[in-house]
Amino acid sequence: MVEVNINPWGNGEIDEDRPIDTSDPTYVIVHGFTETGGNPGNIFRKRPTRWMSEMADNIRNLERDDANILLVDWQDARTLNYPAAAGRVDDVGVEVADYLLEEGVNPATTTLIGFSLGAHVVGEAGERLRESSGKVDLLIGLDPARSMFEEGAPLFDNKFTDPNDRLDANDADRVVALHTSRGIGYNGELADLDLYINWDDRLQPGSSGPIGNHRYAHDLYIDLLDGATFLQSNDTTLPNNIFSLDTIMNRDTIMNHEITNIDGSGLEIDT
Repeated sequence: MVEVNINPWGNGEIDEDRPIDTSDPTYVIVHGFTETGGNPGNIFRKRPTRWMSEMADNIRNLERDDANILLVDWQDARTLNYPAAAGRVDDVGVEVADYLLEEGVNPATTTLIGFSLGAHVVGEAGERLRESSGKVDLLIGLDPARSMFEEGAPLFDNKFTDPNDRLDANDADRVVALHTSRGIGYNGELADLDLYINWDDRLQPGSSGPIGNHRYAHDLYIDLLDGATFLQSNDTTLPNNIFSLDTIMNRDTIMNHEITNIDGSGLEIDT
C-alpha cells in the first residue's frame, strides 16, 4: 500500500478544509523523485516543494477561486532508492485516479501535471480515469523521467518502457511533454505534442548541470502560467512564431518543435 496525501490548495497555502467543487475545473500537480507535495501531518514536510507552491499560486491567479487545485504528495518518492520509487509509479497513479473518481471530478475538465517521475504518475492516473469514466482533458509532462522508462537508458533495468507503464499520448485527450534535459529526462517522443527546449544547448538558463536542466521544466511552465512569451525563428509553425502557454493549450498546435529564442542564445525566463 502506497501512502499518498492529496492536498487542496487554497490561496497561498494548503487548505485541508477546502471542499472540491465538481462544477469547477480541476488541476492536479505531482512531484518527482525525492520531493514532497506537503504533508500536514509531518512537522518536517508540511510545506510542498517550492515549485509546486509557485505553480499552484499561478494557476490560482489565472482561475481565481473557480478551480480545484490539488497537490499530490507520494511518500515513496522520498527515498534514495530510485528503482523502488519508479516501481511505485503505477500504484500512485491509481491512488490519484481513484481519489478523483470518489470525489466525482469530471475528467473532461481536469488537467494533470507531473514532473519527472510524477509525469509517469499522471500518465498512469490518466490511463485509469480513461478506463473508468472518460479521458482527462489535458496532461502535461514536465521533463518525464528517462531511467527505467525509455529503451537504452543507462543505470537500471528499463522495465517500464511499455506505454501502459509510463506516460503516453493515449493517457488524455491532449498530452504535452516539455523536454529540457538529455539523459535525466525522456529523450524520445511520447506525447501528442513534444516540445524540446533549447535542445542544442549544453545548459538551460540558470542551470549548472544536468539536474538544473531537468528542473528547468517546472520553472519554465511556472513562467508560462505567469504570461511569459518567447519569440521564435520564422520557420516554426507556431502562431506568430510565439511560444507561450497558448502553444500548450491550443489544440491546433500539433507539430513537435525545438524551442529556442530568435537570436539562438536560448529561451530565457523573464523575471
